[in-house]
Amino acid sequence: MCNVVTKIVIASAIMFGVLSCGNNNRDAANKLLTQAEESIESRQYSIAVSLLDSIDKCYPREIDVRRKAMNLRPKAIEGKTLRDIEQNDSLIAVMQGLFKEMESNFVKISNPQLVEPYIVAKKANKSILDKNGIQARITPEGDFYVISSLQDGLKHTSVSLVANGETVTTATVPFDGDRNYRSSSSEMITFVKEECDTLGEFACAHKGASISVRFNGNRNKSIKLTKDEIEAFAMTYKYSEIITRLKAAMHRGEKLEQLLALSRDQIARTTEENRD
Repeated sequence: MCNVVTKIVIASAIMFGVLSCGNNNRDAANKLLTQAEESIESRQYSIAVSLLDSIDKCYPREIDVRRKAMNLRPKAIEGKTLRDIEQNDSLIAVMQGLFKEMESNFVKISNPQLVEPYIVAKKANKSILDKNGIQARITPEGDFYVISSLQDGLKHTSVSLVANGETVTTATVPFDGDRNYRSSSSEMITFVKEECDTLGEFACAHKGASISVRFNGNRNKSIKLTKDEIEAFAMTYKYSEIITRLKAAMHRGEKLEQLLALSRDQIARTTEENRD
């Protein structure tokens, strides 16, 4: 709704300028400047920034007005940034609450023989390496990934989840001795997030249903997942999404604080220049 209002205000202001182009560009530019000042007073900072940008774009020759707009712009950015910080802090608080709610359901596995530690749901099957099944995991950075394990010599390259007549399938990972590893009849594939996130979404959407995992290779083999396995899989995907959103919000918060400091520095320098 805010974006719609912004576009209407800007379009109206620019139309005023177009009609005035042949008569008095300075009046039209000053009109936009006045509207920007009023927008800042009414805390409509996004509209103010757009109006100030329009002065530069529509009236490049109105140097005096553009200078005033340049001095006013940091104030609009400061207000907008403060509002963005407030909203972002609220998102961080929500994500931190969700993170703490779910944290106790997971355990971090650290093994010197592993390439890196990983996070797994306590309800997940810990003996995935020596049986048929799949396991959802989270990297230390918060990325979701899936391990498939099969003791059948099927030479599988992808897996599918099937429930209620619906199916989702991972990307195909050809045998390479690394992410797709085989030893005798034992097979294991590591699917990174981009290759398997549809499985996480599917498990979340079908938590109450009967779900089977199908291994796709020279032939197909399906096994039914237990209730705990389904819940662990879905929970892991959701937890990964929470971690990812929390990290993104915290990173955005750092950027916003930097932008706020920059805008305030510009305000201070502009104030000092005006005094001179």
